[in-house]
Amino acid sequence: MPQMMGTSHKGGMNARWIAMRCKERSFWTFLAEAFGTRVRSEEEAVATVYLFGCVDSRAEFDTSPEAANRFHQLFRRPYADFVDRTTTQHAKDIHHVV
Repeated sequence: MPQMMGTSHKGGMNARWIAMRCKERSFWTFLAEAFGTRVRSEEEAVATVYLFGCVDSRAEFDTSPEAANRFHQLFRRPYADFVDRTTTQHAKDIHHVV
């Protein structure tokens, strides 16, 4: 399958982004809430990304235009919104304590 611009055999930007997020507990929480599944480890996060992203490898998020679209629609944009929402809520909670 041809690679999209800006990728390498080690994984492009999307693959690297999702690999880093799968290590983060906040991403596990996002996946659990977004997809109604239990995510308690990096391995479960990866399995969830593969299942709902319809990929067999994170590299597909860089090499397949369809997978790249799913990556942005299912993971990157919604996770950014999740982080904004939870950060805003945390700031409000701290403000009420002070």
